Amino acid sequence: MGVDANGTRQGGWLLPVGTLLAGGILILAVLLLPNLGTAPADAQLREGRALLESGQYDAAITLFNQAIRQNPADARLYFNRGLAYFSQGSYDPAIVDFTQALVHDPNLLLAYNNRGIAYHQQGDYEKAISDYNQVLGREPNHTAALYNRGLAYLAAGNLSAAGADFATIIATQPDFADAYGSLGSLYAAQGQTTAALANYRRYLELAGANASPAVQAYVAQFEGAGG
Repeated sequence: MGVDANGTRQGGWLLPVGTLLAGGILILAVLLLPNLGTAPADAQLREGRALLESGQYDAAITLFNQAIRQNPADARLYFNRGLAYFSQGSYDPAIVDFTQALVHDPNLLLAYNNRGIAYHQQGDYEKAISDYNQVLGREPNHTAALYNRGLAYLAAGNLSAAGADFATIIATQPDFADAYGSLGSLYAAQGQTTAALANYRRYLELAGANASPAVQAYVAQFEGAGG
């Protein structure tokens, strides 16, 4: 395989648009629950979150069902039940719950972020991007929404928009490893090997022992060939 004047490796290792060797993990937001009191809803939230964190999703859903019947206007309950559904891969009910959370608390931006992820998992990138835009319209530097939107743009084939989002994160958070990994995958999809390798190498430095073996293999192929 040769390398052309633009640093593009000819043949092999050209990734299909949307393929990610690193990064690509959508950032699911967890609602922090500071200063929970002794009210019944707070006690149920505390217990439900413990079940969520231990992976007992069915039990968490059952508990939140009961809590919602008793407190039908508490956005936190819908949000956390949505997390439980999402964790099971049940995206439709998760979307319903995140939407209900927003009905009761329109300022709960994390519900937009998480509903966007659920839409993304269903392949509805347009709705996902719309939800991330809701977050970013109010908090332009919201890292999770910005990164997730970049992944949605990438999956939808809008490479320029995806690249802009990943570059924005890197400019403000230069140690965000997955942004380099995702940007490297974007360049690899375009056949821009030099740029892909630069970003992948930075990703490997930052990710350390958690680095993707696929990226390690990608970089090794070129380094072994003198790339």
